[in-house]
Amino acid sequence: MKVNEKLKKFTSANYGNGNNAGKVNFFQHFPKDFIRRYGLVTTEASGTPEDFNNKLKCYSCEWLCRPGIAFSEFSETMRANWARIQQERQSLAADCADKPFKKLSEEFETIMELCNCLQSPESLSSKKMTIKSFMERVQNTSELFDAYQELFYSLGSSMYLTSVHLGAAKFAFSNLDKVKRLCSEGKTNLDSFKKDPTRKNCKGGYGGPNTKSPKS
Repeated sequence: MKVNEKLKKFTSANYGNGNNAGKVNFFQHFPKDFIRRYGLVTTEASGTPEDFNNKLKCYSCEWLCRPGIAFSEFSETMRANWARIQQERQSLAADCADKPFKKLSEEFETIMELCNCLQSPESLSSKKMTIKSFMERVQNTSELFDAYQELFYSLGSSMYLTSVHLGAAKFAFSNLDKVKRLCSEGKTNLDSFKKDPTRKNCKGGYGGPNTKSPKS
């Protein structure tokens, strides 16, 4: 199968066909679309209403097709991650005021110095020595460094996921007209869900092609 043919099944025009009609595939959920792959993470072009308008799709966001399911996912995300943020933030704040964080900074700066050396106009032999030192340093970080790496990963991930889910919900609730345009065939379940968040509305998959709105 050609690449473009494989991609077709993920387009909004084909959203809702097959056994997963009106559902968001686990691997297509929107949080992955709002994080930079490398480089400095900025807020200038991320997390704005325009950004959500450009990146949210019917096949990636349940608020656009099954808001009841989206509400359940939102609640679970907020509850679990806010508890972690509260707990680990206190741990990080205590360490930042103590010596361990200073030791972490020194170790991190050592790695960064090696990175800077690799980008400078050195001879080939010098670069070989530098890259060897860099590889050894990254492989042999201290237990303190590894502990902080795990803390940064878990705390940062929780903060990001909380923020992006809040942003998506804010956008969906504040821009119903835009949400309808984002949905396939211009239909959305969100406005009816706001009026009557019943079990039928919560789990209905209507809003995409080949699906029907519930009878009033």
